[in-house]
Amino acid sequence: MLSQVMTGVPATPHEDPADAGASPATTTPGTTRRSATAGGAGGWVAFGALVAVLLGVVGVSVAGGSSTASGPKACSPTVSDALDPNSVVRVLPNARELEYINNPPTSGAYVVGPEVAPVSTAELRHPVQVGLLARGMVLLQYQPDAISADDLALLQALAGDTLIVSPNSELKTPIVATAWRKRMTCTAVDTSALEKFATVNANRAPADLSATTTTGS
Repeated sequence: MLSQVMTGVPATPHEDPADAGASPATTTPGTTRRSATAGGAGGWVAFGALVAVLLGVVGVSVAGGSSTASGPKACSPTVSDALDPNSVVRVLPNARELEYINNPPTSGAYVVGPEVAPVSTAELRHPVQVGLLARGMVLLQYQPDAISADDLALLQALAGDTLIVSPNSELKTPIVATAWRKRMTCTAVDTSALEKFATVNANRAPADLSATTTTGS
């Protein structure tokens, strides 16, 4: 096949030194004489184009890749907490707090029917937190020193009829979402995970939270 393609081309790739200064040979009609450098130049051009394409692909991968796509998720899976034995106890708003088995609590002694704005700038006492959860609300609390102003704005934008956002300086992680006996912790703002938690766990408190004890001290 090579002899057919290269018809008219000398069999050896080197010219005779005696012909170095001679005039160019004439080409017999019907035959093609290739330049020894034409194929080499074209090969380098093709190789350069291939390298450029490969570098472009690598550049896109590096520039467009997400550092979080293969990393750990910002929010842990939702966990179910044990029922606090004091969940049968109702307390007055200013009463001394009882002990809670979790912090922040997801059940326990609570204030009946507390009213709190969807976005609270004040920290909520434990009985108030549980009172909100007992009404089927979801709390999204954040450590004020652990999130930026931009992240805070994202969290507060999630607040609504069944979701309350408030600060909590006692948190061990930047963000904790709670519902009745449900909890999810987050190391960073993940609006998708937080919205899902709120949707799944809102209005899921027991229908009968009748208390057997009321204390005002």
